[in-house]
Amino acid sequence: MNAPSSTWSAGLRGLFVAGRGRADNDPRPDPKDYVVAGLSLERQNIFDRVDVRLLGDNIFNTAYAYPSDSPTFLPYDIPAPGRMWWLSAVVHL
Repeated sequence: MNAPSSTWSAGLRGLFVAGRGRADNDPRPDPKDYVVAGLSLERQNIFDRVDVRLLGDNIFNTAYAYPSDSPTFLPYDIPAPGRMWWLSAVVHL
């Protein structure tokens, strides 16, 4: 009996955010435009019955923030997380 062949898959995603404004009564400058990239790499059957996956988010460590609605309580907006990586393995019994 032959073992299933190993299979690689990869993916790249990008998110471009631009042109966000603020309310007319908000004195702060408009939020900056930004690009965030993500990556996925997966191999099935890397070992007998084991699949592995590597996922990355914000892989270029872009500094950006989500706009807040309140210049008083959150004057510097809500910072987004930096680069993150996840590694997972699945064993098929």
